[in-house]
Amino acid sequence: MLFFERLLKLPTPKDLGWSAGNALGMRFFGIDEPDQKTWEDYEEYIEKNYPVKNFFANTLPAFIKYKLWYRIYVPVKNARYWLVSHVVPSRRYHMLDLRQPHKIGDVDNVDSYQYGWLDVPEKMLYAMFNLLGEYITKERPYNLREDYTDEQIESDVVLKRQQHDFDEAHAIHKWWTVERNEEIRALNEMTGKWHDARKKREPGYDELWEQLHKMKEDFESKTDSMISRLMLIRRGLWT
Repeated sequence: MLFFERLLKLPTPKDLGWSAGNALGMRFFGIDEPDQKTWEDYEEYIEKNYPVKNFFANTLPAFIKYKLWYRIYVPVKNARYWLVSHVVPSRRYHMLDLRQPHKIGDVDNVDSYQYGWLDVPEKMLYAMFNLLGEYITKERPYNLREDYTDEQIESDVVLKRQQHDFDEAHAIHKWWTVERNEEIRALNEMTGKWHDARKKREPGYDELWEQLHKMKEDFESKTDSMISRLMLIRRGLWT
């Protein structure tokens, strides 16, 4: 084996005196000096002066790799990846799960979509906040406060931004999973109160309707605000 390695060994740019550390520029990206050697120059030199060695060391292996081996390996690899991505539930990254938590009697049961038709606005809403939940619970973003003090974080622009995105992501997720459900419960209770008052023709049910309408507007405005906040930190949601 060593014999063949020595036999097929080609001179490096350093061996040729072209570079101090086998590093050359590329003609494609431009060169600073007219007489500066490039990798293109090196390849042309090797092909011209070492045609046999170059054939066995570079040309033949490249032919076997790209023309023969890859034509078998790549389709098999792609087929396996397709199969895994469609069959293994944890690897179906291309699928968006819009389902919501479903626990009877629990606060999470307030908005518990599980399957069936949904209008586009609800699909968009569930997709965004489910992905945020996946980021929080599965990817487990790094809290800088585990290794840095607040003073250190505040004094560094990059760390400050990263910690802001972390805190903001958790705050938005808490609103979606806890506070929003409480708001929906309050809306449902007010809706029931207004409905009963209207059915019984009790005095003041018009006022209840105004309160209910304002609660709904505030709820939707809060939702829009949270979507905007989520979009502002979108590029910072990486681990």
